[in-house]
Amino acid sequence: MKWLRFIAVSCVVLGLIGCGGSSTSPSGTVSQQTAGKDSTPQAKEPSNQEKILGAWEPSGEKAPSGLTLEFLPDGKIRRTINENITEASYTVEGDKVTITARGPGGKEEKDTGTITKLTDTELVVKDDKDRQQTFKRKTGGSAAPTTATPGPGGGKPEK
Repeated sequence: MKWLRFIAVSCVVLGLIGCGGSSTSPSGTVSQQTAGKDSTPQAKEPSNQEKILGAWEPSGEKAPSGLTLEFLPDGKIRRTINENITEASYTVEGDKVTITARGPGGKEEKDTGTITKLTDTELVVKDDKDRQQTFKRKTGGSAAPTTATPGPGGGKPEK
């Protein structure tokens, strides 16, 4: 009789362990352990700081032509208007983007906008006066030409 009880209890315990997957907490919530999940970690959603990197061009009817903004990984922003290039710095905290630049006379000027939309292809920013500007991601390389500086020997191969 003890053997039958032992076998029955073992089958129940092994059956519960084999089924596993989810358990119910005392509060009644279900926690997923292994049910239908593979062991690969979920990809983390990129932050606005990561998604904003790259070159953007204004879009829309009133968009200035020849303007490109390029958000660089080092916290710099490069503004190109036709062939005129200026740089400033930027920070992104949550949905706020702040650009800090030197104005006339070297005075520091900050401008903060709210990111209302940021996808792989579109950036929409609203300023403190509720004016909205839409940008499209620029494809095909950097916003501004880069110049390479030659290495030792003036760029000539060493012997």
